[in-house]
Amino acid sequence: MGNEVYDWVGQMTSHALQLGDDAHPIRYQDEKTNNLIVGLRINRGGNGVLITGSQLEDSLLVEYKFRISGLLDVSDEEIREHGNSVTTDIEGAREDIEESIRAQKLRQIGEDRLQAALDNAEEKLREIDSSIEWLNFSEEQPIWDGFAVQDRIYPDESGVSLEAYNETIKRVVQDGHPIALAVYNSLDELGEEAVPTESEPERNTTAERMYE
Repeated sequence: MGNEVYDWVGQMTSHALQLGDDAHPIRYQDEKTNNLIVGLRINRGGNGVLITGSQLEDSLLVEYKFRISGLLDVSDEEIREHGNSVTTDIEGAREDIEESIRAQKLRQIGEDRLQAALDNAEEKLREIDSSIEWLNFSEEQPIWDGFAVQDRIYPDESGVSLEAYNETIKRVVQDGHPIALAVYNSLDELGEEAVPTESEPERNTTAERMYE
């Protein structure tokens, strides 16, 4: 698709500004395929959505992700205690230390309780129109860590329309939020600050007026 993906990202950035979404560009090299991935990290009313694509694809992946490990509280004291036991350069290894602590806490929850949290969301899973991918903590430490509700935007000859952008984001948020809330309600370890943000209203009247 050549440089079209950059045009699509530019169009979506413009759409985000029109609709009041926070949008931050992202760019990274995919570790498995070595493809350059570009896109946007969207925040709509507290709901995070990731939109990504590459020069080799004719569509854009849209994801609402819910990672349990990312919502587990890790204090500075825990980082210092863990760091002192494994390294003298705590600041330089902070990300690795946090990841190690989150892995420990996720395993302490236990596979049985994680499965019970997933079972609690089963009814909501049957109601969604989007695809879903289960997320593990890492390939090296494969324990269930959440999910990604996924959909795709298929640009037409003129690129990404405002309607396609808005409706796809709205769909993954509305599908993902009830599942995230069901999992959250099953795990006391996540705390009040981690409660999933209320999903957006059924109708986005401002956006509808723009593309009617």
